[in-house]
Amino acid sequence: MGIGLHEFKFLRYSTQQRDFDQTVTIGRQELHVPESNVRDAFALSSEYKNDKYCDRLLRDQFGAGHVDSIDFSEYEEASIVHDMNLPLPENVVQRYDTVIDGGCLEHIFNVPQALLNCSKFCKPGAQILHML
Repeated sequence: MGIGLHEFKFLRYSTQQRDFDQTVTIGRQELHVPESNVRDAFALSSEYKNDKYCDRLLRDQFGAGHVDSIDFSEYEEASIVHDMNLPLPENVVQRYDTVIDGGCLEHIFNVPQALLNCSKFCKPGAQILHML
């Protein structure tokens, strides 16, 4: 699960369509884009280095004011530990402008509930980006 070059290009396009201010990723998304592509896309200095996860890139280059990640376990230090097979806690309902699924929903048994959860994350007018 993670952001590769094609997903990176899709995210760049998506920032032109909708706001990324409050973003949540389904699973903690690793960053698998060559650093040279990130530097070229955003005219960054040669000292730029990718982080393991995409959070900083979403904040610094895609305009996200805040990035959360939701996962079933604490293993990758997700900011929200929750089983997407179950309904969302109320404190995250209608909280996000962008929901990013970079390859996690296919691992969740209760697909209808997981998709409903993705919708419930959204503020009115938000976007859900499935990159599977």
